[in-house]
Amino acid sequence: VSGLRYDRFRYTESMSFPAFEGTLRFEGFSPKVGTRYAMLPELWDVFASYSRPFKAPSVDDFSAQVPQFAGNVDLRPQQADTYEVGTRVTPGPVEAGITGFYLKTQDEILFNRVDFQNQNYDTRRLGAEMSVTASLPRARGYTSYTVVDAAFHKGAFDGNRIPGTPAQQLSAGVGVSPLPRWWVDLDWHLVNDFYRVNDLNNALPKADNYGVLNLTLAYERSWGRAFLTFYNVTNEE
Repeated sequence: VSGLRYDRFRYTESMSFPAFEGTLRFEGFSPKVGTRYAMLPELWDVFASYSRPFKAPSVDDFSAQVPQFAGNVDLRPQQADTYEVGTRVTPGPVEAGITGFYLKTQDEILFNRVDFQNQNYDTRRLGAEMSVTASLPRARGYTSYTVVDAAFHKGAFDGNRIPGTPAQQLSAGVGVSPLPRWWVDLDWHLVNDFYRVNDLNNALPKADNYGVLNLTLAYERSWGRAFLTFYNVTNEE
């Protein structure tokens, strides 16, 4: 599989802090290529992909309308190199897989709480995701675990962890079908080990771990799915 996306943005800005009036333009390409090979047809696949996503700053990224914050019209677009490789096995109703990934981002936009403005930083993320799903006529379940080492790799914060990015995430869910085509699903998402948002120096105590439980009621047909989801049903802070 391959693809190419082109983005072009034009903003006309009138800012108060700092004073700026003018036009900002951004454009870039996002290529992607991937491949999958069936080691054992219908049972075992291996796959790999490369992509280079482009993301221009938004109006909220480079503008500021509150006195204590400072706008930054010199922000550069984010561009990243993303590599992914993995394998997947599907014995009967069960599917299990593991994927490794490496993401190196140039000019990622993050908020600097010392200067009170968004700025560009070079970052990298290295990690893996493991998952298992099972599906039966009247029951289903899944679990996935993601571990990631996310850090700055240049500049004043070189080697520091990227704030707001958890080192570990665990998701698990189970569903039952009490009536044909009707499903009740519970899923739980645990977030663990991350620095508080905007703590670029990693100086504050780490944020509290938390888990969120969601409930979904769904009606499913071959042509589509209608559902109602209740998020955070235990009111976790």
